[in-house]
Amino acid sequence: MSSMDAPPDGDVNRAPALLVALWLTTSIALIVFAARLYVRIRIIKYHGLDDYWIVASMVLATTGIALETVAVQYGFGRHEHYLSADQIVSATKFNMVAIPPNLLSSATAKMSVCFFLLHVNRDRRTGLFLYGMAVVLFVFAVASSITLLAQCRPVAALWDPAVRAARGRCLEPSINGDVALAQAAFFCFADVVFAVFPLTFLWGLKINRRTKCALGFVLSLGLIAAAFGIVRCVVLQELTTRKDILFSTVDLAMWSFLEQNVTIIAACIPVLYTVFRAVLGVGSSRSNNKASTGRGGNSYAIHGQRHKYAEAYGPSSPRRSRYLDIDYKMQWTTTVTGGVWAVDTSKTGSDDGEGGDRGTSSEDGILGLETTHRGIIRTTEVVVSEQTSPV
Repeated sequence: MSSMDAPPDGDVNRAPALLVALWLTTSIALIVFAARLYVRIRIIKYHGLDDYWIVASMVLATTGIALETVAVQYGFGRHEHYLSADQIVSATKFNMVAIPPNLLSSATAKMSVCFFLLHVNRDRRTGLFLYGMAVVLFVFAVASSITLLAQCRPVAALWDPAVRAARGRCLEPSINGDVALAQAAFFCFADVVFAVFPLTFLWGLKINRRTKCALGFVLSLGLIAAAFGIVRCVVLQELTTRKDILFSTVDLAMWSFLEQNVTIIAACIPVLYTVFRAVLGVGSSRSNNKASTGRGGNSYAIHGQRHKYAEAYGPSSPRRSRYLDIDYKMQWTTTVTGGVWAVDTSKTGSDDGEGGDRGTSSEDGILGLETTHRGIIRTTEVVVSEQTSPV
């Protein structure tokens, strides 16, 4: 038991409430994260940099919360007066070591959002801005982690009062506090930017108002993380002493990990939105099929809507289609003329208009074929209109 005066509120333990909040939100984040990976790997069958960053974020988040849980086992969340010297050292050490994974997890989750937005909006200036935001986020997280762990020499002086008293040298607490506050403020700014930024081009899309509102809500979930970040900034400003830190820093730990988990959830949900919309049949175009009969009774069909995920997100499709839900509506104008040409219906043009090995042009489809059979040429003009919405 510590020799300091007994606190007026007695042996209060705030750890249970902390663990419930942390592991509940972490469980939700893990579920949403797993769903995102399933969609990208099994349904869309495409992954990008944003997926790698969110994987890193989830690994770091789980590591940080596991370390914080160990700190709780040693007494984090209780007054130091009721803990032994060994408990104080162990609880402080694991609490300190849990902070860098938390900072890096929040940063990489925001970077995942950043790279997701890079695929949605291809503007060059916007791309430079988003790349810059990603770099600054990572630098802030690394700098804050280094400042935290390097503020005392030797490092053990950071959590062991005996080492600090004997031979430890530590920076003024205000230095680490200023760095932490600057990092927290920039993270809040990034959350607001990434939440508001999609709205600047979302309203320009030719989609119905209900879909715009739904997408706007999904893409703005980062504002919740920003709100948690603001609370964390306030708590940081109120921490003016290192006394009884195992009890006084519980709020800081809670809001830091909540911000981290909410950021992960907000980064994953936009990827799931289009899949849920497709499963529920909300907002998608009706599939139009029209068949015609050629020489010899062979039947061929033209499909008005391609499969959204097997083809629109497949490896052979353009990069843009992998991140956008594209609904096609087609209209047919058919004319029948006599002639000596045979139509080979095994060749179809690419509906993306990018040609390549996937198909041929309309002229190649008719003029470039053999002419050994007489028959009737059926010319079908297809008018394509597309409706896009971010995934």
